[in-house]
Amino acid sequence: MRIGMSCCGEGWGHVARMVAFAQTLRKRHTLFLFAPVEVHSFIKKHVPDLPLFTVPSLVLEKKEDKILWWPAIKLAIKNMLNHPTENKRLKRLASMLEIEAVISDYEPYLPHAARDLDIPILQINHPGIVVNYFNLSFDAIAANLVAPQMMGPFDERIFISFFGGHCGPIIRKELLNYPIKRGKKLILSLKSSYREPVLQVLKKLGVDDFELYPDPSKNYAKDLAESAAVITSAGHQSISECIVLGKPIFVIPQRGQYEQRLNALMLRLSGRGDFSTLNELEKELPRFLNTLDSYPKKPLTDNVVFRTEDSTDTAINYIEKFLSNIAVRSWRSFLGPLDHSFPKAQGF
Repeated sequence: MRIGMSCCGEGWGHVARMVAFAQTLRKRHTLFLFAPVEVHSFIKKHVPDLPLFTVPSLVLEKKEDKILWWPAIKLAIKNMLNHPTENKRLKRLASMLEIEAVISDYEPYLPHAARDLDIPILQINHPGIVVNYFNLSFDAIAANLVAPQMMGPFDERIFISFFGGHCGPIIRKELLNYPIKRGKKLILSLKSSYREPVLQVLKKLGVDDFELYPDPSKNYAKDLAESAAVITSAGHQSISECIVLGKPIFVIPQRGQYEQRLNALMLRLSGRGDFSTLNELEKELPRFLNTLDSYPKKPLTDNVVFRTEDSTDTAINYIEKFLSNIAVRSWRSFLGPLDHSFPKAQGF
């Protein structure tokens, strides 16, 4: 089948999942990849021979660990004004490529074009899981308003999550190529705004045995497999990779981003790591480092199903069910859920 796959460019989790799926799906299907320019280099590194096209960037502007909402609103207005032009371009491209199905990871432009062309759409992502964990905090309300817009239209939706999703983490093949051992070196995978505060705390503690990422000259997969622990932001993919590989992880959630706050809380509840704000870093990071030998811990709640193994094969099976369903009946009779055997995504 001829499939258009698209992903958001905000963070590396979306593109990492798309690459993981593409590495397997390409064996049976013809794939066309759509992504913002910010993640093109990652895609070209891992699947260099697959056709790659551009969709608009929806990356949020940030300062230190806080989302800047006014620039975000201006970006949303700009994208709304550009939507008719982009929609026309993508519809023309999808028709020319004879795309028969769309698989999207939190990217709305290709799904909107697909809907206009009556092309079936599968939305498979993590951030949308916020709709199952609603509360009355400002960031939760904002996240629940934004998530449907970021996903765009869909005919079936699968949430990928180490907590409460339809299936668990999706891991790129190269991360499983090295023997896993608990070494002494820390991995610091940090955006620029987080680096100095973390490095200052480590300097006070006398900790200098670490590798700093992102760094394209280093082998992240090998270093991760041999690390003692990881310190990073609270993106779902980074947390998932550490959980699957058995690495304790300490995360710093982005202020104002409910999904990351939810990820961090669920990480703590899972017993696989902990979190802190930048303001509490000097107190909480030493506490984490002093208790590395105690991980993994027993989960702190029985109300959530935590998934700690690579679920790529499970997710691929869901995708293949979706595609098989398209193959055996016309799109205009494609009504209701694809398959009632899909598990229910969980919320509190």
